[in-house]
Order: sequence, then C-alpha cells, then structure tokens
Amino acid sequence: MSDARLPDFCIIGSQKAGTSSLWHVLRQHPDLYLPEKKELNFFFLDGEFKKGLNHYSSYFREANPGQKCGEASPGYLCHPRSPERLARALPQAKLIVILRDPVQRAYSQYWDNRRWLAEGHSFAEHLRKPIHQVFKAGRTNYFSRGCYSIYLKRFLTHFKRDNLLILWFSDLKDDPHGVYKQCFRFLGIDDTVDVSAHLKPRNSRSVFKNPFYKFVFHRPRLSRLLPSFIKRLLRFGRQLPFKPEPLPDEIELRLREFYQPFDRELEKLIGQTPPWRKTTGTNSVS
Repeated sequence: MSDARLPDFCIIGSQKAGTSSLWHVLRQHPDLYLPEKKELNFFFLDGEFKKGLNHYSSYFREANPGQKCGEASPGYLCHPRSPERLARALPQAKLIVILRDPVQRAYSQYWDNRRWLAEGHSFAEHLRKPIHQVFKAGRTNYFSRGCYSIYLKRFLTHFKRDNLLILWFSDLKDDPHGVYKQCFRFLGIDDTVDVSAHLKPRNSRSVFKNPFYKFVFHRPRLSRLLPSFIKRLLRFGRQLPFKPEPLPDEIELRLREFYQPFDRELEKLIGQTPPWRKTTGTNSVS
C-alpha cells in the first residue's frame, strides 16, 4: 500500500441533494482527481469492503502526483457502518455533505423512483403507515434519510468538526459559484478556477415521451405487476422535462412535524440554522 493512492476527501451525502452536480464540477478542477465512476460505495457495500483497500485504491491510480483524490458516495451518510470504516481507512479525510430540506428531499426521491417505474404506490400511501427514523439498507427510506442529525452525530464521533464541510442544497441552486469556491477553499486548492461552463444541473428530472412508458408512469400500481425487464424495455426514446404535482399541504405539515425534533437537533449540533427552518417559520432552538 506504500504507493497506493487513497482519497483525501469524500462526498458522503445526501441523496437527492445535488451530489451529482458537485461530483461533476469537482472533476473539472485540475488540482483534483475523482474517478469516472460515481458512488463507489466501498465503505457500506460489504462485498466491496471485503475486497480491501488495495482494490479501493485502484480507482485512484490514474491520479497525478500533485492532485488530491476524492470520491462521491451519498449513501455513506446514512449507513451505520460507514463512519467507523471510513475513519479507520482515512482518518484525516475531509468530508463534504450537502443537506436538503428533508421534506422536499423525500418527495424528490419518490418521484425519481416513479420516473424509473420503480415505485408502485402514491406518496400519500407511504404516509398511511407510521413514519419511522430507522434507516434500513435495501429499502427506499424516503423519510429516515432526512433525519440528518442522527447520521452527522455518528460521523462527528470519528472525525473532527473542522474536517466536515456542510453545504446546503438551496445555496447550490442559488449561488453555485459561491458553493464551489467554498469547496475549493475547504480542500485547500485554487479557488479562482472558473467552472462556469460546468454548472448545468445534473440528474435533472425528466420522463420518457413514448406512450407505453407514459401509460405505466401514470399508473404506479401497474408498475408493481410488471417484471423489471419489461420496465427497462419501456424506458426508451426522447425524454421531456417533468415537474411533479405539488405536495399537498396536509402531507407537508405532517412531515414538518415529524422532522422538527431532528432539525432542532441538527441546528444545535452544527451551530447553524438549516435554511428550510428559516423559510417555514420553525427556526427557534428549544
């Protein structure tokens, strides 16, 4: 392992919060090297982790000597094994996390699954069961993924606070230049590099235009009955931008109430008020 390269930093989350855009832009900086493959997931996929650090280091062997290496696996944030594994292998690593309004994050994840025909229920149906905070690998975890304070406490048990950069999805949308400069300074590289040509959002929401896909897309219960290979066959042809229907007020209110204690705990933990608490009028710490 003496000549092997391992990451100097990791983008650890969160899902549906702009990590693809961040990964893409950081790859353009000449002082950084990130593998072409996003989401290596080395520290939570047991099959990958068992292959060892030599295997993991192979993803970074093409980096130039002067470049800092990094990777982006947003699944690291929630998986309970990731913080300790990451700390043992990369104790000095810098960690970057982007946090999004947990209500909007959950709704975005739901519609992302819908557009891939991987969701057979309405969003409201998921709320007919008790909302839980327990992340379970292999499940959709629409709501537990937004309990950010739980996961950041685990990472801060193993890493110094100075090694964790917390970004906000809303800032990435409103001031991408400022966010990327913040990242570059955090990583100790040239923050004057112009990344303007690479600021187009990645993973923008779209759906397929063909009528077979649209028929199933608008009938989520039907997608439960179709084999996976049929659903893959339906995803073909031209794609069009798609804007989901607004989240009903009563559903948003219920989710706001669920996330309120986690948002308060997050605010105390990091000493910052999450932007969504400012806009929803629940920014007091108690």
